[in-house]
Amino acid sequence: MEKHITILGILLLICGVMSLLAALLFLVMGGVIPSIVFTVENSRHFNDDEAIAAIIGVALIIAGIVIAITSLPSIIGGIGLISHKSWGRIWGLIASALNIPSIPIGTIIGIYGLWVLLSDETAELLRKPQR
Repeated sequence: MEKHITILGILLLICGVMSLLAALLFLVMGGVIPSIVFTVENSRHFNDDEAIAAIIGVALIIAGIVIAITSLPSIIGGIGLISHKSWGRIWGLIASALNIPSIPIGTIIGIYGLWVLLSDETAELLRKPQR
């Protein structure tokens, strides 16, 4: 089960970093799209295109923040599981549960994570003092 813990830690860390990169992309696009539309429109009055661009920009920024926040448990849990820390199990469980709605890869990793982290053997391994 020790190998499963390490593999899960690596998978969670990769998922967390990839999600963080996606969040960064959303945040950048949330700022770029409205500025492009505002520049192209070049009018003195706020029109419908600019309003739509502003709404899309705000939605992308909010989505980026949410994705960034939900990626943190994967990063923290991955680091904790790779180093076989007892607190990594809790963060790993949270990250696995958060990954389940991300069909299909996140679902597979989430179910695998729950299987690994909810086993009695894993709980016993992570409860032991570190070497």
